[in-house]
Amino acid sequence: MSLYTACWLLLKGDRSGTTVALAACQILIIIWCIPQMFLWTVTQVEVKYLTYGISYVAISFIGPAWLEFSFRYCKKQIKWPERAVLFGISALNYTMFLCNDSLHLFYREFTMEQVVYGPVFYFHMVYTYLCVIGGIVVVLREFMRKRVTALPLVLISLSAAIPLAFNILYLSRAVESSFDLTPPVFSLSSLLMLLAVFRYDFLDINAM
Repeated sequence: MSLYTACWLLLKGDRSGTTVALAACQILIIIWCIPQMFLWTVTQVEVKYLTYGISYVAISFIGPAWLEFSFRYCKKQIKWPERAVLFGISALNYTMFLCNDSLHLFYREFTMEQVVYGPVFYFHMVYTYLCVIGGIVVVLREFMRKRVTALPLVLISLSAAIPLAFNILYLSRAVESSFDLTPPVFSLSSLLMLLAVFRYDFLDINAM
């Protein structure tokens, strides 16, 4: 669904920066999902860490990417210094992941049997949540200012809120699963997003 949404946006969209930003979010979801599909086949901790590393390229940057899309959609701009800070924090978080063998700040322990999260991991997750929630708030405020009907507003809110909720359930171990539930749930988000784009002209706020 994420791949279909990204292709649909790039091929059928208006080629604006907003459309490209939304497609970029979908592509990040794909990068997040694909390694997760093979985790159950992994038998070596080094391969498991490599699998996590590929996924975290996307996980590290999905927050500011979503915030960038939200601002572009609302005809606002994140200035280059602020953009550099937003994506720089994500890059720093990912650097801490890459250096975990020596610093042990992203993961306290990383074995085949268990993963114990470190302080940088929790900072990275809070930062990502804040970016996504900030993007939702920006879009909702624009919807309310433009007096958009409730249904597309609900669709866009759910498309971001549902994956966040499942990610919290997974990380808190409230739902026992060896597979991160967040990426497949994003496929539902992609469907909701595509419905909003196609049916309610989500990428043309003046038409709603």
